Amino acid sequence: MAVALAALAAALYVAVFFVQLPHIKEPDNPAPAYLFLAALYAVGAGLVWWDKRTLYLIGAAVQVILIGLFFWLLTELYGHGDQSFILDMVGLAAAVLVAQVVLLGLLAYLGATPLATRQGNDTARPLAGG
Repeated sequence: MAVALAALAAALYVAVFFVQLPHIKEPDNPAPAYLFLAALYAVGAGLVWWDKRTLYLIGAAVQVILIGLFFWLLTELYGHGDQSFILDMVGLAAAVLVAQVVLLGLLAYLGATPLATRQGNDTARPLAGG
């Protein structure tokens, strides 16, 4: 599921890039950053495929940073009076945010829970429990 969510986020960022492509000449257009984010999520999908708990926790930390940057970008754009820029992609922005938040929760769960516990083995303990 984490792989699918990361791949979905990558695809959504590519879609956001193409929505913003007509505005590429504007000086404050972050469209190229969306391709970077798409590549980041695509790489993340590949890394999560390995089922390494450390990668899950790193992925969760990256999600926290990216969600924070998402809200920072929104406040910056609204602060500069550029609401039309956001309104062009409000549906995509909402879809990306939902995917990011769900992926954050899933990665945090996977990182804190041993594979044996996730497969139904009651004898294994979560990472926080020792």
